[in-house]
Amino acid sequence: ALLVPYSTAFDELRQPVPYYDDQGLRLPDVLDDEAGVRGVDRYRAALAHMAAHRRWSTPLVADNWSPSQRLAVEFLEAARVDALPCRHYPGLRSILLALHPRPVPGDCDAETTSCLRHRLATLSRALLEAPDAATAPALPDPAMQATAAGFHALLAHRDGSTAAVADLALWYVARTRRARDQFARVFFEDT
Repeated sequence: ALLVPYSTAFDELRQPVPYYDDQGLRLPDVLDDEAGVRGVDRYRAALAHMAAHRRWSTPLVADNWSPSQRLAVEFLEAARVDALPCRHYPGLRSILLALHPRPVPGDCDAETTSCLRHRLATLSRALLEAPDAATAPALPDPAMQATAAGFHALLAHRDGSTAAVADLALWYVARTRRARDQFARVFFEDT
């Protein structure tokens, strides 16, 4: 695929984000150091993530999914496309972990705030930390534990698929859906 760098120096109000399409991979021409990760390694992580999406992701028709279902599918598919290149490039995992948010249990007040993003970030962090079920950290609830086990089973002897990850994400949302997830106030910190 063609790599198409773009400048981030032109407009403070309109900052493009990395993306890919059939004409190439779009990345900023330079990235600064962040979270203790050198800019060049952030660049490599973004490039690996996009290349993994191009290689392993397939489009889904999601016209009847709720916003929470779409969000869960996006989180789990991103976890899958981060896990797969780490099989080939193990050094990538430490870079991705340094850049991944570290949600703190109990930070989100579920009585007043939608904690869906917090729960999904907790789950995706655990999936990235543990390349297989044997190294999986303890997760705070049984649905997260079952989802992590299903994720690892999908990737145990193959690459999984976008559709299989979507099914797993929909299963997760069906078991963890809370009325409070619809609150207008959404918790974004470390997600």
